[in-house]
Amino acid sequence: MKKLIYAGLACFMLLAAQACSGNAQKSTSDEAVQETVSQPVSDPVYDKIMNLIEEATAKIKENPNPQEAMKIMAETSKNIDKCCEENGITLSDWKKNLSDDLKKKYEEATAKFLEACEKIK
Repeated sequence: MKKLIYAGLACFMLLAAQACSGNAQKSTSDEAVQETVSQPVSDPVYDKIMNLIEEATAKIKENPNPQEAMKIMAETSKNIDKCCEENGITLSDWKKNLSDDLKKKYEEATAKFLEACEKIK
């Protein structure tokens, strides 16, 4: 059972890292310049992805069942992919554009999620 959980974790992280890789839409140079100059205080993609990760972490902590954790991981990955697709960006491009502070918060949330998953036996 423990091998199944670790395999699921590896699968989730791989899927999350590759989420929406084929769905990016190219920005025109004017849009790219405008985005760089007037970056919003709150990034809707960031907010949605962080909420998905935090909700998944809470669900796994509430119900530490290995099968349920696998479902939650798959559902979270699918929803991250959908969020990226809806916003015309890849997860890797999105992460590249995060400020250092937001990137750190994202990495901390991801680490908490993995920690919650690893505690399931």
